[in-house]
Amino acid sequence: MASRRLYPSISRVGHRKPPKRTLTEKDISCPVCREKIRTPVTLPCSHCFCKACLEQSWKQSPTCPVCRRRNSMADLLVIEGVQPGKEPEKPEELCGVHGEKLRLFCLKDRTPICLVCQTAKNHKGHDCCPIEEAVEDRKEELTSALKPLKEKLKDYNKAKQIHQETLKHIKSQVQYTENQIKQQFRRLHLFLRDEEIIRIATLRKEEEKKSKLLINKIETMTKWIQSLSDTIGGVEQEMEAPRVSFLHHYEATMKSTKCTVEDPESLSEGELINTAKHLGSLNYRVWEKMQGICQYTPVTLDPNTAMPNLLLSEDLSRVSLAACGRDGKQASLK
Repeated sequence: MASRRLYPSISRVGHRKPPKRTLTEKDISCPVCREKIRTPVTLPCSHCFCKACLEQSWKQSPTCPVCRRRNSMADLLVIEGVQPGKEPEKPEELCGVHGEKLRLFCLKDRTPICLVCQTAKNHKGHDCCPIEEAVEDRKEELTSALKPLKEKLKDYNKAKQIHQETLKHIKSQVQYTENQIKQQFRRLHLFLRDEEIIRIATLRKEEEKKSKLLINKIETMTKWIQSLSDTIGGVEQEMEAPRVSFLHHYEATMKSTKCTVEDPESLSEGELINTAKHLGSLNYRVWEKMQGICQYTPVTLDPNTAMPNLLLSEDLSRVSLAACGRDGKQASLK
């Protein structure tokens, strides 16, 4: 019968794993009873036995029945996986077909198997390794596979922190910018209010001056109206007098009508409010005057791209070297 290549499961706490070796089908038979191994146990020397056969042999001498290598009961217990006070094997650690502990790992089928499965048809000629070695190898593979994920996680945590800090910075930027906008508009509002007061005062002054002139003229006209009304009334009264009396006073009455009366003055353009002077190009003239406080800056500096050791003016038009940068470090130019 052709030999089947097998790898036994050997594990001892506190010892190095023995090297893999090739087993034949007869190695699965117990060297003591010469029958198929029941409840297999493995010694550090890689020889397998039935548990009951090894216990019976060790009643005479605690050595390997094959190579006579000396072993201890503690080694056996660890090898078996049966430690005092230890709970029974979990169902998932036992072969579902043979009920034996899963000690090997089939490299081809990528599944844990027991020692009996190793000789079965399904795994005939397949390379196997101890299940502990398979677990260790695959943990190493997963550890290697986790490295880029952990690096990516680290990158994401760092990026998240940067974004959170940026979010806070944005809020402070908005608050600062809003305050600057309000401050600049307060200056503009103050300038416009002052300019409004000045221009209205100029208008009122012109009104007062021209109103005074008109009032004087009106008073003069009122006097002339009264004088003319009295003259006209006297003449009309004489005209209603008896004929003899009328003729006696005719010369005097006629003389009263010969008084020199100037024509009333007509209104001139200069007596009206010069609306065009006050309203003409008002916006432009105010804007032109505003240039003193609102200077045009062709270049606006971006604080987001400025180096930490540069200090920008509030209107972002001038830059200077700060003794201490915005990051708190000593400023320096390179």
